[in-house]
Amino acid sequence: NACDADINNDGSVGLDDVAAILEARGSAAPAADLNGDGAVGLDDAAEALNRLGTAPGPGPDTCGLANPCF
Repeated sequence: NACDADINNDGSVGLDDVAAILEARGSAAPAADLNGDGAVGLDDAAEALNRLGTAPGPGPDTCGLANPCF
C-alpha cells in the first residue's frame, strides 16, 4: 500500500519486498501498489528501491499523486 513498502512485514524494506512487487506487476494488489494509482508497476518497484533499508511506513509523495497516507 502507499503507506508501507515493507511488503513482507519483516521490519525493513529490502530486495525481497522489491521482488514481491515485481511478482505482483500488472495486478491491482493493494499491498504492492505503493503509489496508490490502482495498478502495480515498475514505478512501485522503483519507489521500494528508493526506500531500501528504511523502516516501514509512509514515504515522500514523489509522484505528485493525491494520496491519503501523506
